[in-house]
Amino acid sequence: TRITVLLTARSDGVRAKPFVLLPRKRPVKEVEEKFGGTLNLCWMGLNWMNDEITEDYLKRTFGTAKFFKSLLVWDSFRCHLSEKTKRALHQLKLHTAVIPGGTTGMVQPADVCWN
Repeated sequence: TRITVLLTARSDGVRAKPFVLLPRKRPVKEVEEKFGGTLNLCWMGLNWMNDEITEDYLKRTFGTAKFFKSLLVWDSFRCHLSEKTKRALHQLKLHTAVIPGGTTGMVQPADVCWN
């Protein structure tokens, strides 16, 4: 089974729950019981981001950060730039910075620091 895992961390080192895209639409009870408390499991039948999954990711990962000024830095993938995503970002009061195509590798996390 192929899955996609989104890892999110704040600049002070605090890590959010990993957001896991699972290629099934129906939740598996055993997986929910074992990992539901430590992972944000996304059962939308895809393991690739789209507008709907991006909105779910933003709400589940940043929905509780209302008291902090937040800057989300991500790449220029098409669903990161869509109007639906921009509306979700505005609702959550998240500012964004988009890393231009071809330069993502310069800001990838490495072990315990940011390059």
